[in-house]
Amino acid sequence: MRMKRYKPEELIVGKIGLAKTDIDENTPGVVYVAGEEWTAYSVSGKIPSGSKVVVVSMEGIILKVKKAENG
Repeated sequence: MRMKRYKPEELIVGKIGLAKTDIDENTPGVVYVAGEEWTAYSVSGKIPSGSKVVVVSMEGIILKVKKAENG
């Protein structure tokens, strides 16, 4: 029986994480998602440190995130 191999994007996109630093559209920040720290850019506006974020997409090892509805 073969197990499906997942691409990293399939495991990360849609996950909720925490902004460890301020994140902006033009200035990268650090988010904690799925047990790891990632470099991330905001897809819309500034996200303050400590906010919950949702991963929208992944480009290489860079995440694009938006502020979570409840965070």
